[in-house]
Amino acid sequence: MWVKFVAYEMGGGINVSANSFDSFWPKVSIEQVYEWNPEYIFYPPYAPFDETTFLEAWGDLTAVKEKKVFRFPSSLEAWDYPVHSSILGALWIAAKLHPDLYSSNALVKDIEDYYSCFYHVKFSAKELI
Repeated sequence: MWVKFVAYEMGGGINVSANSFDSFWPKVSIEQVYEWNPEYIFYPPYAPFDETTFLEAWGDLTAVKEKKVFRFPSSLEAWDYPVHSSILGALWIAAKLHPDLYSSNALVKDIEDYYSCFYHVKFSAKELI
């Protein structure tokens, strides 16, 4: 399970696993996740599971109970890898963590501006998130 994610902290969160591992892609036991009891869970689009897995296996976690489990919407390119587009992942996380400060509409506009500026392409909001 991938839990060490810089964009999470860039998006305004506190990564519960930040100081726990010396590997970028650590494996974490279910017991450790329960000990952390995260308020939010973000997972990559290429994960071999979905939200149902969290409901069935991790239903007692705060994030699951409060329906704050989110799959990255990066269908165009990876927003969760340490590459230039990961800034979009940080923005997306910020919108999830702080919707009162950074709205979905502002997120879509920033993503549209990013792709327009750097790739000279336009996407619909539906394609973006």
